[in-house]
Amino acid sequence: MLPNLDAVLTAAIQNKRRLRLRYKDQAAPRVVEPHVLYRTRSGRLVLQAYQTRGYSAGNRVPPFWRPFQVRKIATLDVLEEMFTPRVREGYETVYKLIRGELLAAADPRESDYFYFNTGPYGPPGPALRP
Repeated sequence: MLPNLDAVLTAAIQNKRRLRLRYKDQAAPRVVEPHVLYRTRSGRLVLQAYQTRGYSAGNRVPPFWRPFQVRKIATLDVLEEMFTPRVREGYETVYKLIRGELLAAADPRESDYFYFNTGPYGPPGPALRP
């Protein structure tokens, strides 16, 4: 697993930033909107995301909801693209299906964002004014 991946995913969820990731050994990336990070009752970290473009193993055409086991994420980039939580696309239904410990969730009512710098995994925050 990539270092500090849970912290990066939590920040991306809170900031509503899209992610580009490679999953398992797949060569082509996917672009997803991370909505929920949770730990299952068996201890696995899972990212529930809305895939908007990129590779799909079953030749499904995005967009669609998709869970990702965090330990199987091979590469990750936090994009500058932001998203609005997918309420019309069933976010509340997906959220209700979560079983286990909730670690982070996109709040559809929240419009404030904070900046973060995740090193090679994401964009830097704004430049500080002197």
